Amino acid sequence: MPVLALGGIETPDQMHACLEAGAVGVAVLGAVMRAEDPAGAVATLMAPFEAARPQPTSARGVR
Repeated sequence: MPVLALGGIETPDQMHACLEAGAVGVAVLGAVMRAEDPAGAVATLMAPFEAARPQPTSARGVR
């Protein structure tokens, strides 16, 4: 069953901890809504998620 982390996630470190604990998604609505720069907050908070995401492999193989 997929697990989502909800509530109080405000920093990239907290996002990383949620992902390390097994969450497949993290809700950061409050952090984004309270940010002076919402787009910047999303970019900052997405960094750990993007780093933890498995990289796709080519169907043709890797050289």
